[in-house]
Amino acid sequence: MIRRPPRSTLFPYTTLFRSRHLTMYEDIALGFAAAVHLFLCPFTKVEESFNMQAMHDLIYHRSNLSQYDHLEFPGVVPRSFLGPIAVSFVSSPFVALLGVLRVNKFVSQYVVRIVLTSFVLIALRKFRLSVERSFGRGVSLWFVAIASSQFHFIYYMSRPLPNIFGLIPSLVASHYWMEQKHLRFVAASGVAVIVFRSELLVFLGLMVLIELQSRRLSITALMKYSLPVAGAILGLTVLVDSLFWRRIVWPEGEVFWFNVFLNKSSEWGVSFLL
Repeated sequence: MIRRPPRSTLFPYTTLFRSRHLTMYEDIALGFAAAVHLFLCPFTKVEESFNMQAMHDLIYHRSNLSQYDHLEFPGVVPRSFLGPIAVSFVSSPFVALLGVLRVNKFVSQYVVRIVLTSFVLIALRKFRLSVERSFGRGVSLWFVAIASSQFHFIYYMSRPLPNIFGLIPSLVASHYWMEQKHLRFVAASGVAVIVFRSELLVFLGLMVLIELQSRRLSITALMKYSLPVAGAILGLTVLVDSLFWRRIVWPEGEVFWFNVFLNKSSEWGVSFLL
């Protein structure tokens, strides 16, 4: 005769089993919503052109920098290659397989979009699980329902914009902030601010102020974390991007100077005569 465990022992395991399955369904819902938008709208908007072309050049031209598009069409301000490098690194084996199978080259655009979407979904999952641990299952379910049913977030998830590259470390930073892992929070915030979108300093900086005000983080610990991390991230982006741009450059620093100090953001794009 097989004896069942006591109810008090069995309950946690059944709850864990259900929780894991529900979490999987939430991930599927978000992934399905993103996939629908990706495959219905595969073409590139003009503001995506730098990162999309950079990924194309990294995959197809590799170390032959003289063939890279940005040297002939640099745009108004330089952008970092670190995001495109990460996506291209993961995408390259799949694109190579498509080449062997003689699949139309356009399909490689789907590949890089799928990889970028996967990065966002992984970061979003980390953030969502932190929301669930902090606020409960109900809030997590509503978060998924709202996120998967509204257009803007799901549509842009597969778009290689600087905003989306900045979104990934921002979600990771928010996750580590909620988990009270300060060193990792500072590192993820540094990537978001220094490499991709400097204005994220306002959003992520407020989290730092909350930690300082609540005394969960001291100024000494903040300096100990932030100075070496910021130096390493800044050094990495300057080193890598200077190689691709063929001059000493901190791309996001130039963007910040151009938009904030020179106040020339109106020079982006073209104004058509009416």
